[in-house]
Amino acid sequence: MKKKFAALLIASMALAVTAVGGAVSASAEEIVSAKDTLTIALDGDPGTLKYDNDMDVAIEVRKLFLEGLLLNDGSEYEYQLADSIEEDEDGMGLTVHLKEGVMFSTGEELKASDVVWSMQVGRDYYEPLYSFVDFDNLEAQDDYTVRVPFNTETYLWRSLFCGYNSVGIYSQKAYEEAEANGTDFWTKPVSTGPFSIVEWNSGEDIQLKANEYYHEGTPYIANVIVRIITESSVQLMELQTGGIDVMGGNGTTLENAQADENINIYEIDGTSIHYIGINHRSEIFQDLRVRQALAYLVDRQTIIEGALNGVGNVHNSMFSPSGLGYSDLEWPYETNVEKAQELFDEAGVDPSQLTLRMIVNDASSRPAVAEQLNNMFGALGITLQITTYDSATTTDKLMNAPDEFDMYLRSLGGGEGEVLGLYFSDNVIGLMNIDEGGCADEFAKWQGILEDAMANPDMEARKAAYQEADQMVLDNVFWIPEYVVPVYKYTTTSLKGVVQKGSYLYYHEAYFE
Repeated sequence: MKKKFAALLIASMALAVTAVGGAVSASAEEIVSAKDTLTIALDGDPGTLKYDNDMDVAIEVRKLFLEGLLLNDGSEYEYQLADSIEEDEDGMGLTVHLKEGVMFSTGEELKASDVVWSMQVGRDYYEPLYSFVDFDNLEAQDDYTVRVPFNTETYLWRSLFCGYNSVGIYSQKAYEEAEANGTDFWTKPVSTGPFSIVEWNSGEDIQLKANEYYHEGTPYIANVIVRIITESSVQLMELQTGGIDVMGGNGTTLENAQADENINIYEIDGTSIHYIGINHRSEIFQDLRVRQALAYLVDRQTIIEGALNGVGNVHNSMFSPSGLGYSDLEWPYETNVEKAQELFDEAGVDPSQLTLRMIVNDASSRPAVAEQLNNMFGALGITLQITTYDSATTTDKLMNAPDEFDMYLRSLGGGEGEVLGLYFSDNVIGLMNIDEGGCADEFAKWQGILEDAMANPDMEARKAAYQEADQMVLDNVFWIPEYVVPVYKYTTTSLKGVVQKGSYLYYHEAYFE
C-alpha cells in the first residue's frame, strides 16, 4: 500500500521576493528584458561542478542549470521534476512519477532511466549521506516511473531530492557522449534547468545561455555570465558601476550597500547555528544550576554587536529558521548577573574561584566571540582560559581530547527542510559527551523523542516532537545556542522578477527594466 506524498505544495508559479526597493509585477506577455545578459559575481572558481563539490560557489552555479525531483522552500517542499511521489505505508520506499515532456537543455526528454542513473553515478557520495536507500535495487519501471526502495524504515527522505547535497538529475546520454569524446562532462553538465553552460574560462568566468526547452518557459534573460571576483569590495564597486548585477553580501559591505538606493538587498536566513558547546564530562557541569548560571551571563546581542559587527540574529532553536521543526522559542535566560550568582550559590560554587578552559578555532569571528564571553563571565570573577587552534586541530581536540577543555565554540549546519539525521551523526560535536554527564537521563529522553519522530509517518506529529525536543535543549542547557548569520545577496534595482526559494535566488523569471 502507498499513500500520496502530502507535503505542502506551493503554487506552480513561483512568487517574486519582496526585497529592499520592492519588485514590479508584470504579466508574462508584457515582459521584454531591457538587457540580455545577467552578470553574477562569485568569490571563487568552483573548479568542478560534479555532484560531490559542496563549495558555495559550486552550488550557486549548479542552481542555474540543475534541477531535482523536489525543490525546498525553507521548511516546505514543492515538486520540481516529480509530478507526484507515493510513499510506502511501511516507510520502506517510494514510487516517483515524473512530469512528462520535460526536456534537457540538449532537447532530449527526461526519462526515469536518467533519474536512476543520476543516483547511481554519484553513489559513492550519496550512499553515506542517505544510507537508507537501497541503491542496488533502484528501478525505472517505465519511462516516467522510478522505484526507490529503502533498506530501513524512514519518513525523512525528502532531503534526498532537494538541498545542497541532494541528488540532481543529469542527462545520461550527454554524459556517455562526453565520455566517448574524452571530454569532462562535469565542466559542462547537462540538466533540465533554465540555463545551460556554454563556456568556462577557468579563474575568470562561466558563460551560460537560456535553455530554450525549459519546462517552465524560456527565461526572459538570454545569457548569464558568472564572473570570478575574489574581493567583496571590488564586487561592490562593480555592482555600483554596472559591471555586475548580482553579488553576495557580508558584514564588511552591508553598510555601503544599504546606503546605495540603486541596490536591492535580500536577507536570507542563515542555516548554520552557532552555539557555545559544553563538555558534559567536566565535573563542574554535572549540576544543571551551573549550566543555567552561565547561560544567564551570556548576552548574545552584545556578542553579535561586538564580534560580528551587528550582522547576526539571536537564535534559540536547534533547527535553522528554514528547517522543519523550527519554532520561535522563548529564551529563558535573559542576561541577569544577579540570577546567575543566585544559581551558583544554590549549587555551592564560588564563581570567583572558577576557571573554565575554552578551545576555539582561528576561523572567522570565533576568537572575538570568546573574548566577549571572557568579559561576560568576568562579571562574577570567572576566569576563561581561551586556547586557539587551527580548524583541524580544534576538531581533533574536541573528538579525542575531552579532558583538555570545558567549553568550546562551534556551529551546526542546521540546513533546510527536515535534516534530523544530523543529530544522530557521530560527527556532530554539539552532542558530544552529553550522554555521559549530569543530564544523561534527560538526554536519553530527548533522543527517544527524536527517534520516535523519525519513525512517525505523520509530518505534523514529527514537527510537534521536534518542538518538544527543542525546548528540552534549553531547559537542560545541553548547549547554549547563540546566533545565526544571515546570507545577503545584492542586486541592481533594475533586475526584477527574482525568485527566492529557501537559501537561494533563482533567475528563471528575472528580467531587466
